[in-house]
Amino acid sequence: MGNKNRRRAVNLLTTLIVLAALFGFIYIAAGAQAAPPGEEYTDRADSSFLLLDSDPSLSVSTELLRQPPSPTPEPADATPEPPEDMPEPPEDMPELVFTPPPADRPSGALTPSPSPGDGKSDEPGGNGDHTVPTDLVYFYTSIVNGSTSAVRGYSFTIQHNLEALQQHALTPISTAVEVNGWGVPQFSGTVLLDNGANTITVSAQYSMRDGTTRTVSKSYTVYYDESILFEHNLANMTVQSADFSFIARLRGDLGLSSAARYGVMFNGVTITNDSGEYFVTLQPRNNTITLLVNDAKNDLNYQQSFVIVYDTSALETNRPTIVTNLDDIATTNSRRFPLSVTATSYLGEPIYASGADGSGVTVVLNGEPISPASSNTTYELYFEPNLTNIVTISATDREGYSASRSYEIYCNSVENGDPIGTATVSVEATTVGLGYLIPPTQVTIYEGVNAVYTLTELLNQNGFQYNYGGDAAGSFYLAYIIRDGITNGASIPEDLAEKIEEDGLKWNNYSENSLGQFDFCEGSGWMYQVDGVYPTHSLSECFLLDGQVLRVRFTLAYGKDVGQNGGYGLINSYGKEW
Repeated sequence: MGNKNRRRAVNLLTTLIVLAALFGFIYIAAGAQAAPPGEEYTDRADSSFLLLDSDPSLSVSTELLRQPPSPTPEPADATPEPPEDMPEPPEDMPELVFTPPPADRPSGALTPSPSPGDGKSDEPGGNGDHTVPTDLVYFYTSIVNGSTSAVRGYSFTIQHNLEALQQHALTPISTAVEVNGWGVPQFSGTVLLDNGANTITVSAQYSMRDGTTRTVSKSYTVYYDESILFEHNLANMTVQSADFSFIARLRGDLGLSSAARYGVMFNGVTITNDSGEYFVTLQPRNNTITLLVNDAKNDLNYQQSFVIVYDTSALETNRPTIVTNLDDIATTNSRRFPLSVTATSYLGEPIYASGADGSGVTVVLNGEPISPASSNTTYELYFEPNLTNIVTISATDREGYSASRSYEIYCNSVENGDPIGTATVSVEATTVGLGYLIPPTQVTIYEGVNAVYTLTELLNQNGFQYNYGGDAAGSFYLAYIIRDGITNGASIPEDLAEKIEEDGLKWNNYSENSLGQFDFCEGSGWMYQVDGVYPTHSLSECFLLDGQVLRVRFTLAYGKDVGQNGGYGLINSYGKEW
């Protein structure tokens, strides 16, 4: 009985052992069938890859940083829990940093330039609490560290290193992007850069098997400089030839949108050349070449201009001519000198003191600029006594051609009222057939005394009276010369009368005992001429110099019959003098 019970107990124990072994085998086989090595993590990694691939705008940094701002969580179904029998990661698993993508991966379209921090894997990284250098690569980006972008909207991508993540049982949770310390919400592939250097930081957060998370990041420096949009050889410059060539080509691979437009303008006119090589003809003085790019999608409105100055001063044949009343003067006894300047372009156009088209005349006395007097052709000079005075006159026409003349004038020391020489003065009425009322007469002139006193003294000496407007010190004009029978025998030359009729001027009555304004014709009056030039200022402002000739002339037609042009009427010039 005892043996029998003992055998039953042994059999029961054996059966239990066999059943336990069988159940263990089944359990192990089932586990092996349900989770072949790496299969579940391949599925999870593929899911993460697809998620990131659909949002290809991520980038990384050579540092391990704090929790990134504005995280974008991965979908729940893309991060399933690992099976319980997943092996524990080794305790000595290294911390992680990033390295640039392999050479066969795209690195973006922008040309890198030297800059600090090139993203090498041996750089220490991070400012977190527990960060150390590591050789593990979490993800790749298309950012080129130290590169320069010509557009403000900078695009880049990121791709997780799925193989490394699977080996270490890491699953992507979220990614975030910062530009210059500011988080980019809902990052969609493009960030906006500021002028100059920009720091782009991309952070990624991963979950580990034990339920903890790990955050890694990498920062890049990217420069924004619109000036690299074009390949060109332009600069602000001065040239001596009208023929000018330059190169201006839009760089390729700039990331511009299909709606972008660009162009080249020369002096406000768009010019085109598919090769990017341009040939233009410069105008004298300033020429402007402008490069333009507009791309609304990339928030780009670029414009850069260059000024090309065509210096024509070396072209002798096209220089203006300058004629002055200083040509034959080396010494003067008068401190005051009424300078007369006549400047003419090579086309025969007059050049005045200041033209709206950029033309002009400048007068400099002893280093000081002199403004024109009451006209654009006369200047009042005041010489320094007992010195050689330097007068420089320059003229530039509307095409930019220029010329200059310099004079050295020695001024003797004299006091106001001292005699300074002689001048020749005449009073003429040839236009009405009366010839000279006063023939050319040499008179003494005095320092500081204007021509009003010279003329009136001569009239008095010859038995004439006069009527005038203004006063001797300013705005003087001679209205009438008076003497009994002064107009007796007056006769207007027939050809002059025909010109006046053709000019449409009206005839007037006249007085027997005076000759002056509005006598005979509506355009009549007295004018004065110095050395063949009709000044535009009054006789009060005329100070005669030694040897000058003053002619006081009666005109019937606003001066057109005595050598002037213009004025009222239908004809600009009569073509001769009477």
